[in-house]
Amino acid sequence: FPSHDISSRIYTFLDHTKKFSINFFDAQKFIHDVLTIQKMPSQTTDFLRNSLLSYPTLLSFTKPGEEFGLYLDSSDPYFLFKFESFQLKARTLLLPETLTEYPQKIKGICRLQKFLPSNINPYTSLIEIAHESPAEVFGKILNQSYQVDAILYLSPFGNQSVMIYKIPEEGGVGLSSHNTISHQFDPDQKDSLKFLQKNQFVFDGIFKKNLNLLLDIVREFEKYSMEYLVSRVIDFACRCSKENFIDRISSFGLDEIKQMFSETPTLDITCDYCKTHYQITKDSFPDLIEH
Repeated sequence: FPSHDISSRIYTFLDHTKKFSINFFDAQKFIHDVLTIQKMPSQTTDFLRNSLLSYPTLLSFTKPGEEFGLYLDSSDPYFLFKFESFQLKARTLLLPETLTEYPQKIKGICRLQKFLPSNINPYTSLIEIAHESPAEVFGKILNQSYQVDAILYLSPFGNQSVMIYKIPEEGGVGLSSHNTISHQFDPDQKDSLKFLQKNQFVFDGIFKKNLNLLLDIVREFEKYSMEYLVSRVIDFACRCSKENFIDRISSFGLDEIKQMFSETPTLDITCDYCKTHYQITKDSFPDLIEH
């Protein structure tokens, strides 16, 4: 085990009965990096923190090489939240940056996508959100999109969370397109909820320590007869590049591009995700020069 790696990770453990998967997310570094880059109003940092402790745990249901995207488009209050994972990297976005209202209830659409390595067309699931809390939205994702018996518990002490997943006796779990939901879970009858209630004192004890080293976290869970299976690093990173922005601008019509450069020889562009600045000059577009 690396002894000094403080990267954020999702750890997967198996309880001693082999019936439950415990997915522990140490998000301390990831959330620190996001909040450092995206300086949000203080009223929205709680929402961003809770979102980043919740949605990345869904990566426990993805396989190596798969890419994942979650897009929350809220009309009331108006905002857009994105979480995208690729390889061992992830990026997130909350717009508008002037958002001043902490969303207690949300109305809008949640879209989830999973990209397979060999398929450019993603599996997609859409969920309608009708004035529900962020916690209710996450529960709806588990119950309707994934149709699993699972529950999330956020640390009351720091930037960590745990998702309890009841392993099905047969079959698997995955995100797929569907028009109808064949089964609805009763939130009060979930086996995962019963497991959490029985073991909440264990998780609270672990949360209080705010451990961030892989070996320390694994040893702590092993004290409670939970078998370590695997972990995956979640580092903040962005896919943006100057070439990507040039390609995007090139997709506009020639007249539109001319208009962009009509009053300036250089476009200053800032990536919404990572705040990297790019300067794009007119000579990046040969067709424009020829005309």
